[in-house]
Amino acid sequence: MNAASNHTYFPSEDSAEGIREVASFVDNYRNHTGANPAPQFFLSGPNEHQQVALPQEIYDVLVTAVDALQRGMAVTIRPDSERVTTQQAADILGVSRPTVVRLVDSGALPAEKIGRHRRILLADVLAHQSLRRIGQLDAIVATSDRDAEIPDAEFFKSARKASAAARRERA
Repeated sequence: MNAASNHTYFPSEDSAEGIREVASFVDNYRNHTGANPAPQFFLSGPNEHQQVALPQEIYDVLVTAVDALQRGMAVTIRPDSERVTTQQAADILGVSRPTVVRLVDSGALPAEKIGRHRRILLADVLAHQSLRRIGQLDAIVATSDRDAEIPDAEFFKSARKASAAARRERA
């Protein structure tokens, strides 16, 4: 696999036991060494002296991938400098492709036009996604009433009863 390629990895039944062993090892290591261990892990070849120490960043990627695979999730690894299409950006952002085109045309999302096609850096898409999420959370905070009582189970129970009574009257 070359450095610019990406691939999605799906957990398989054949690898489930190995994934569990790795996850168990990582959990045990964390429990014995604390929250921020200084791991000294190695990638080894088939011969005795073929090994290389893994940097912290690669260790973190492996731990994250193992955790996701153990939970039955797929894992995709992509280079951050990769360019994506407007459709791929839309899929990442959870919006329509025309919405991404409008964001690009308005300058809210930087893109490069190659012929008739727009290409967007994955890093820019992810940065826009983070900014959008922050904006959404700020809007929620701005519109919430901090002094309002938090409804309890009784409130919801009485609301369901009132709603059911109103439906019975209409029927």
